[in-house]
Amino acid sequence: MKQRAAVVFKYTVYVLLALNVWLLFRAAGGDQFVPYKAVDQVGWLLILGVFEWETRSPAADGGRRRLIGWPVGVELLGYSFAMFALANYWHDRLWIDVTNAIVWLAISAMIWLDILHPVAADTPAHRRRNIIKAALYAMTFACAVLWGAEGAALDFYDAALWILCFFAIEMNLLRIEPPKRQVPTAAGS
Repeated sequence: MKQRAAVVFKYTVYVLLALNVWLLFRAAGGDQFVPYKAVDQVGWLLILGVFEWETRSPAADGGRRRLIGWPVGVELLGYSFAMFALANYWHDRLWIDVTNAIVWLAISAMIWLDILHPVAADTPAHRRRNIIKAALYAMTFACAVLWGAEGAALDFYDAALWILCFFAIEMNLLRIEPPKRQVPTAAGS
């Protein structure tokens, strides 16, 4: 039952995110010039889709995953959109957006590290990764709070949805991480 609730939660958040992207495009003027915030959204939707694909189940051989085929192309397209948006945020001196974009790129790098080089849950490396990711997610939350304080309701809502979506990816990672290491006991030696 818990697994079904998690799946319903995840896909509900994904649907809300798709609706949010539509709202951002609408706020941008529909078929006119699409500002970089909307381009950023499309890029991160592509990245999120690849993360969902890559974390849907453990690697076939139980070991490391390898990046091959169409996911790499989709991912690179998503990152090119995100970098285009970041450059425009920087150009326009939108410092909350710049900070948020850089932090999300760092979170993305940490997730790829977890996908491509998984470590057992009870290791110091796993704890370090989680501390770093917790700090990064806290920074995205701080950006959301700052947008909320500025009265940018759509940016606040958008940030909250992205945090929830990446929480779903983190839940997928928990499912596919290697099992805990077995430490031999003195009696079993």
